[in-house]
Amino acid sequence: MAAAQPPGTPRTLSDEFAIRYYRWSLDDARRELRENFPLLRTVKSSLVIRAIAYLESLADRDRLCGATALVKRSHRRAVELAGDSWGAEDEAIDRDYRNAGRIPRPDEADKLKLDRGQFLSAVKAELTPVLGTGEPFSKPSSTSAPPLTSSRTATRSVRQRRDR
Repeated sequence: MAAAQPPGTPRTLSDEFAIRYYRWSLDDARRELRENFPLLRTVKSSLVIRAIAYLESLADRDRLCGATALVKRSHRRAVELAGDSWGAEDEAIDRDYRNAGRIPRPDEADKLKLDRGQFLSAVKAELTPVLGTGEPFSKPSSTSAPPLTSSRTATRSVRQRRDR
């Protein structure tokens, strides 16, 4: 990261936007905490579910520090430009949050399972127009394309089919 600018130094529009977006993010995080995450709860994403669970696991007095650190981690340049700091406490919260996110939550167990057959069918449906028909992981037959030997060959093969 670049060093913080001295006071009075003109900022670029990009820097000014970064600072304003960062400050808005801090204000919005405080509002979400105050109101018990009404907007975040509408987002059906494991990342959001885990962030809320992490913040709710903290003592009331630590939630604001936790939310602030999570905002800061996504706005490192703006933190520096705004004259804020990223300290040891923020680093510890970030580490704890990342560690907490690696542990599957009981309410996510069913959401994390993948139906392999359905996934493979979807992949085949998407790749058939590009690669043609046949079983890409089976022995070549008279109806399937020859096996690909390298990523360069695969790229060339896809380009040839696309250009036809």
